[in-house]
Amino acid sequence: MEQASEGLLKFTWNKADVRTTHPDDQVMLLAYDLKRHMAFCTVTGQFRKTGEDFLQIETATGHTYHIYLAFSAADRSTQSDSVYLGEINT
Repeated sequence: MEQASEGLLKFTWNKADVRTTHPDDQVMLLAYDLKRHMAFCTVTGQFRKTGEDFLQIETATGHTYHIYLAFSAADRSTQSDSVYLGEINT
């Protein structure tokens, strides 16, 4: 994950690593500001096979967001545990 531009986070993952997963699983992205109790998220993001997705967050400066990523099965029967990717300061 990296800040692509002001207010835009870019997430990437290894799309070739689908041995025990399905290429049509969808990514779930979350940026959470603990101090303000504010979240920016997408529950049905890009497919695993694309290898990247973007998340729009507030552009105001001086905020810290905790970043998480998970995947939901293509048939919605299961979802992965979320992975904490760290924090980003705006």
